Amino acid sequence: MHVLKSALALLPTVFLAGAVNAGDLSYTNGEVGYASVDGEIGGVDFDGDGFGVNGSLAVSENVFLTAGDASTEVDFDGSNVDAEFDSYNLCVGALIPLQDNLDLVGTLSWVKVDVEDAGNASGVQLGVGLRGMAAGQLEWGAGID
Repeated sequence: MHVLKSALALLPTVFLAGAVNAGDLSYTNGEVGYASVDGEIGGVDFDGDGFGVNGSLAVSENVFLTAGDASTEVDFDGSNVDAEFDSYNLCVGALIPLQDNLDLVGTLSWVKVDVEDAGNASGVQLGVGLRGMAAGQLEWGAGID
């Protein structure tokens, strides 16, 4: 069970990638994503994959809201544990433009993860990062949650 709780912290952030958008940065968008997870917790290897959807809405020039839903199936090697993780998140974010096509972004999220046959957990997640346009339709982002 400790392995399952530790894995919960990894899954919500898998689907928090920025959307590609033509031209200037936009904070009103939607995305569908695929995630592949592979790692080790406490000497136990795990791998899995899943899908998610996210939407973002700019509510002012410097504030946006996001919501997301993701489902990931994970297999823990060397054990009989296979689990399905369903995660949900609601987020409020703020941005500070640093220069054309480069923003400093901060987020405050509420995240809930349901684990099949094992219960659920929820909590608050803070994030800070940079988001920018490299060229044309190519967007980049870096941050920490």
